[in-house]
Amino acid sequence: MAKTMSRRWMPIIAGVGLMTLCLMGTFSISSAQAPGGVCVLRLVAEGEVLGVLVDVPQNSNIAVLIPTDKDVNVPVLCEQLSTVGLAVTNQNNTNVNFAVQVLTHQGSPICTKGPFLLPVNGGTGVTFADCQ
Repeated sequence: MAKTMSRRWMPIIAGVGLMTLCLMGTFSISSAQAPGGVCVLRLVAEGEVLGVLVDVPQNSNIAVLIPTDKDVNVPVLCEQLSTVGLAVTNQNNTNVNFAVQVLTHQGSPICTKGPFLLPVNGGTGVTFADCQ
C-alpha cells in the first residue's frame, strides 16, 4: 500500500517541484543569450531510479525531483553546470547501473558520467563542474 501511495504522490511532487523551478528560474532562463544557453541533463538507468537535482550541492536554494524512471531528460542552464548537483537513489530490489549525460540543446554530448552501480537502497551524488 505504501508503494501505491508513493507512486500516486510522485507526479504531484514532481509537478510542484518543476513549477517552483520554473517560477524561480524564469528570469535566469530568459536571460540565456543564445539557443545554446540551455543544455539537457539525461539520466539513463537499467532500472527505476529517483533523482533530485539541486542548484548548489552544499547549500541548495532550489531542488527539483526527477521522477522515477529509466530514462529522464531535464533542461539546465549550461552556464550553471559548474554548480549543479544530482543525487540518485535505487528504487529497485536489485542493484542498478545508471549514467548521466550532459547534451547541448541540439543533442550533441558535452560529457558523460558513469556508469555507476547503485546497490539496493543505495544512492550517490554526481556533480558537473568538469563538464564545461
